[in-house]
Amino acid sequence: MTHCLKMYFFLLSCCFIVSLNLRAYAADHCYSISNSDQRAYCLAKQKRGSCYSISQSDLRNRCLAETKKGSCYTISNSDERAYCLAKQKRGTCYSISQSNLRNRCLAETGKGSCYTISNSDERAFCLAKKGKGSCYTISNFDLRYSCLSNTR
Repeated sequence: MTHCLKMYFFLLSCCFIVSLNLRAYAADHCYSISNSDQRAYCLAKQKRGSCYSISQSDLRNRCLAETKKGSCYTISNSDERAYCLAKQKRGTCYSISQSNLRNRCLAETGKGSCYTISNSDERAFCLAKKGKGSCYTISNFDLRYSCLSNTR
């Protein structure tokens, strides 16, 4: 019985250490993002930074809305606002005029396919988030590191 308990606690501690290492690994990818606003957004989504350190207002407001500290209605770009609302199930992707963003929104909300996204990097990012592709096929390094930080 004591052997089983020792083994149980050993395995539990191993799982905890692996969990911490994966979180640190994902955060390391955030630090590889060259755009400071995108890097801050990546860290804030992982609760390792603040949305308030983002200088671009729409991205800051999107970050605040996604972390439940703000509202989608503060986003000035109508397509980004509609995307934010659709992700919160308070709006529809069909009100987005830009086709790539609309298709990404539809794919992320389960109403469409990643394959309808014409931008190859965005399509690869979408597929990787769904576990059907690899972040390493993304040529844009910032998007690749963002993908790696989101899929670990």
